[in-house]
Amino acid sequence: MTQILPFMRPAVPCLPRRDVLRPPARFLCALSACVAGLGCGSARTSPPSVQESSSEPASLIVRITAGQAFTAGCVLVERGATVEWRNLTPHRSVGVLSPREPYELSSPALLAPYNWVGPKDSDECARRVLGSCQEAAPYSYWRHTFSEVGVFDYRDPGGSLALASTGYSYGLPAGMATAPASVATGTVCVRSSLAGRECSQVCCTQASDCAEGIACSAGRCGGTP
Repeated sequence: MTQILPFMRPAVPCLPRRDVLRPPARFLCALSACVAGLGCGSARTSPPSVQESSSEPASLIVRITAGQAFTAGCVLVERGATVEWRNLTPHRSVGVLSPREPYELSSPALLAPYNWVGPKDSDECARRVLGSCQEAAPYSYWRHTFSEVGVFDYRDPGGSLALASTGYSYGLPAGMATAPASVATGTVCVRSSLAGRECSQVCCTQASDCAEGIACSAGRCGGTP
């Protein structure tokens, strides 16, 4: 029987310790993006493709904190208005995506450093004392300008869970949660003008705002589909 001596064994290349312990970049990217269906950075690898943020100034702001509902969950705007979505937890991925075709809304991941606004430039507040802001909140944002009249539902494609709220308040803090956790959803109803009736019985604060037999759920008549 032939004995293999130590000096006869094939040489094994010795890698620096940092290379042995460091996972490949593509693995880290896939791990962080697999839930949301996103690639590295803020690009989505599955359809639909992401839309660029509108360059128009915001007519209305919708806020979201990871694990919470969009506030406001249902909003009314006029044709030509631009809505801005702000992720107040910009180190946790949040997005805005229409649930079905045609995809009116298809944002990238609102994840720093994408459209990131730091504490020095932010008008958002993370902590208040006696009504005075003591700590500004950074955020990532995305804007969309609505050119057509219609009802546009959306959800967070990352699947973040949120407690449904009873009210819609045009960007003010949501009311008390009354429903179990579900994927964060929202609605933008676009009417032709301030006097337009296209958005009648869409957003609601109480059951009487909706058609007979339709419940007001999370600020939306009948809830977000």
